[in-house]
Amino acid sequence: MAEPGLEFVPEGMVSFYNDLLSLEAPETSVQIRNMGKEQREMWENGIPLLVANMPRVEPEDFFATMRRVKDVLAKHQPDQAAELEKTMAAMPTDPGEREVFVESVLRRRTNWSEYLVQQRGVAEDVLGFLLNHTVKPYLSRFGTLVREQVDFDTWGRGYCPVCGAQANFARLSKAVGRRYLHCPLCETEWWFKRIGCPFCDNEDQKELRYFTVEGDERHRVYLCEKCKGYLKTIDESRCGENEKAYLFWEDVKTVHLDLLAMREGYVNKVAEGANQ
Repeated sequence: MAEPGLEFVPEGMVSFYNDLLSLEAPETSVQIRNMGKEQREMWENGIPLLVANMPRVEPEDFFATMRRVKDVLAKHQPDQAAELEKTMAAMPTDPGEREVFVESVLRRRTNWSEYLVQQRGVAEDVLGFLLNHTVKPYLSRFGTLVREQVDFDTWGRGYCPVCGAQANFARLSKAVGRRYLHCPLCETEWWFKRIGCPFCDNEDQKELRYFTVEGDERHRVYLCEKCKGYLKTIDESRCGENEKAYLFWEDVKTVHLDLLAMREGYVNKVAEGANQ
């Protein structure tokens, strides 16, 4: 059954994202270690698992996925085909360099990206798209594997316990209204306090508010006057009895709420973090 609300999203965009979502990391491509005392303490002190317990990702699988991402983009945006081929041709071919490249991308370091843009002349936006959508299925699989070693509900911070990315969406659970944040990079969800800004931890209720749009009571946009961040949220108590919100699609189909928030001077913290 189609996601409710997607009838308002252009059909080409739905097809595009469905093709991307169909890309999965091979089961054996992500290897993790059992967490020792040192790694667990690092995580408990706020260091994401990607740093505290770095996985190993098979480079050849990673680059095979990148080629599939390239094919999806070329299919839906054929005008980018030549630039995509140029970008793929600029990728490292030496096995040792590929290993370092994959680790760099997973940790979101910019050294390789800067080299490819500045020295090899690839387009920054095309490279960013390829890397972002290649890394997602690997981080998602890592998050699934490592969930068995830690309790995400004890994390309590506004950034992702797996990869450290800023939350882009939240849901209020149907049963008791607990708030869960959603990571746009690895699709992890984790509990966060109901009152408080996940971006600056502001708890002053005089500086926190939310708005809704007439005719759409299921979505809220929480605003923080201290850091000017905003967080789109779905209230599952206003969804159908058996309906479960998939936050990726909730984000896609509520772009108008981003525009409303930004028009009032609030900042997309996910985009801001990606550009730093």
